[in-house]
Amino acid sequence: MPPSSCDPRPSNDLSIALRKGECKCTYPVSSFAAYHQLSPPTYAFITYLDSTPLLNTVHEALSQPGWRNAMLEKMTALDDNGTWDLVFCPTGKKAIGCK
Repeated sequence: MPPSSCDPRPSNDLSIALRKGECKCTYPVSSFAAYHQLSPPTYAFITYLDSTPLLNTVHEALSQPGWRNAMLEKMTALDDNGTWDLVFCPTGKKAIGCK
């Protein structure tokens, strides 16, 4: 019997999308927003956000008391709710990462 065009079997010769380079902003944000147009509370909030360092690793986050306390509070809440248990990774196994 000849193969049908409605063959339900998956094809292994699908094209792979190549990763493109970095996205660049095609318009200047300053054309749409300016600090002098913001209300004082909004200006204070934006200034605070702009001065907050972005942490890239768990080790950096754990070195900051605020982040460490937030993580401990979240883990305590998850434990109290029975959502999950904190366990050691079995010998020879690798933990699955997440973003």
